[in-house]
Amino acid sequence: KAIQHVKWVAVFQSGITIQYLMQRSHHFGSDLATNDENRDERRLLVKQTISAAEWQVMRVLWANPGRSSQEIILALQEGFDWQASTIKTLLGRLKAKQYLKMEKKEGKYRYYPLVEEEQYIKEQVQILLAGICSTKQVHLIELILGIGHFSKKQLNQLARNVQQLEKTAPTSLSCHCLSGQCTCGSHQKGVLE
Repeated sequence: KAIQHVKWVAVFQSGITIQYLMQRSHHFGSDLATNDENRDERRLLVKQTISAAEWQVMRVLWANPGRSSQEIILALQEGFDWQASTIKTLLGRLKAKQYLKMEKKEGKYRYYPLVEEEQYIKEQVQILLAGICSTKQVHLIELILGIGHFSKKQLNQLARNVQQLEKTAPTSLSCHCLSGQCTCGSHQKGVLE
């Protein structure tokens, strides 16, 4: 539970992520024309998901590419009560999922990320937004702004981004949910279409 919290706090504290969320909440409906396309995108993105524990390993590699397993173990054992074998298992899973690669250098295996942190965060945001009604995505932004920690400089940048998005924002958004999945009011209550 704590690891999942750490994962989402890390995602939500990124100003880039929030800017991306705002852009996706504005454009999500028009980017994907049909529910079939939405489903295909969700399927593609879900295959790329990693666990909260694997996320912690990737954070070490994004901050310190080329670390040995021993260095990764030491970094993670500082904050987590994990055995070396657990961390090695996580490294193996991430390699199998093609999130990292191993290279032998000076007799030691070194680990390198194959996925950029920002790319992964964007994919996770897409998964999150795919499960939220287009008309309710603004509530996610409000939640992030209420929970996250931001400097005045970051908030000023977000305000400028919002002003820019307002210039091309539609007057209203349409719901793209299945009728039995949403409470936005766009679907007749109690009737599945």
